[in-house]
Amino acid sequence: MNGVIGLIDTLSASELDRDQRRVLQTMQECLSSLLRIIDDILDSSKLETKGINLMPERTELLSWFESSIAALYPIASNKNVRLKVHFDPDLPQFVEMDQGRIRQILSNLGNNAIKFSSKERGKELGNVLVCLNRTFDNSLTLVVEDDGIGIADDKLQEIFEPFSQAERHTSAWYGGTGLGLTIVRQIVHLLDGEIEISSCVGSGTKISVHLPIIGAENETNAPDLDGKTVYAYIEDPSCNPVLDKYISAKGAVTRKFWEKTAFLDALLSSAPDDLALIVLSDTGALTAVELFNAINARCGKLKILVVSALPTKTFADYENVCAVSRFPLFPTELWSAMEADDFHENEKYLVIPSDQYKKTRELEHERVFEHFAELSILVAEDNAVNRLVMAEKLKQLGCDVTFVENGEDAYNAVCKHEYDVIFCDCYMPKLNGFEFTEKLRAMEISSGRKRTPVIATTANPFLETTNQCFDVGMDQILTKPFRFEQLEKVLSLPVS
Repeated sequence: MNGVIGLIDTLSASELDRDQRRVLQTMQECLSSLLRIIDDILDSSKLETKGINLMPERTELLSWFESSIAALYPIASNKNVRLKVHFDPDLPQFVEMDQGRIRQILSNLGNNAIKFSSKERGKELGNVLVCLNRTFDNSLTLVVEDDGIGIADDKLQEIFEPFSQAERHTSAWYGGTGLGLTIVRQIVHLLDGEIEISSCVGSGTKISVHLPIIGAENETNAPDLDGKTVYAYIEDPSCNPVLDKYISAKGAVTRKFWEKTAFLDALLSSAPDDLALIVLSDTGALTAVELFNAINARCGKLKILVVSALPTKTFADYENVCAVSRFPLFPTELWSAMEADDFHENEKYLVIPSDQYKKTRELEHERVFEHFAELSILVAEDNAVNRLVMAEKLKQLGCDVTFVENGEDAYNAVCKHEYDVIFCDCYMPKLNGFEFTEKLRAMEISSGRKRTPVIATTANPFLETTNQCFDVGMDQILTKPFRFEQLEKVLSLPVS
């Protein structure tokens, strides 16, 4: 699997005609599905035998939540599903939790909700809501709700059983192994939590996961907006409750208007530090332009924040306007925009025209590839197919690469030549990757040689392997199978 996925990824970077690229894309999708099935079966088996160890760590909750949602966004977009989120500002800033396992819960539930809410492209949009709340009993509650096909009452408990789906035709229509919810329930029980489900055929499904809050520290890191007034024109009231909670979390006062005239009249009494907030409906571009011109004519350059489903570049021509996305609406984006003194000095939210952005990215890649072309790299890998994958990917970067098939040959190679970076498989013959790295580090210390970055390559990214990699002195881990972008990213860190 590692070899096939790697070679197809390499092939996708070559020149292909439209039909060839379509076939290749289908192959990639099929392989991704097969890999998910294998991962699900392995996870379920390990959970059943209690072979998975929890790895709790201090976690910034809002950052973890938003990055987990960001991974679901392209999936929802491709399925014609709107992804809505709500993060409870009353949650603590930090907690102790197993990030990977709880992200797996969110990912499995989110993917399921998106899959069963998907509509035909160009027709009605599906909707998925993901909430993270603090409940009255001080639990962390994750809620995933969709407006999809729903589940009959007599099937609600069956769907948690391995390889089970609500209806026999479900797998054929929507795909999947029937293990996603089984794994969710197993992880929830492992975390001493509870799971609830409610559903109605034709209307959707709601799943709630309750987990204990452990090691809570500080309040959510929202900016201090005390004394600021937000004048809000709300064209679409559906996101009103979420906005209310985000805006009032740190003391801002909201004055809401549903009529343009009343909204514009109220802005005449606004202070320079106040903010005009415009919440647009799906087709609100003309409304926005009309309001921008009216606000600038009446109030000067008052800061205007737009919450919209339209692309943010739609509003790039207005220097006092900042746009954030509604689907999903991330609180950090909203709060950072509200706190900014000058939108166009706040580079994180600066909109670059698409042609300029493309040129910028091309220049960045030229600089990166030029840097990589100077690198001398040693790859220690015993599998011939994996060596071929690495050879093709590193050739695209222009690196000078030496290959060896075991740890003993790798050590002999580093004794004769100093490499810039070493990629090292963890389980090779003669000397495995851990033994090789220990021997290398000892040699570097005794000889006074500069420390060479070692990147572990493994298909076994579990806790024991990860700890062992870092214990012996490896610097990073690249999990097989990996894509070209992951190789570029992991290689950029030691280079920089």
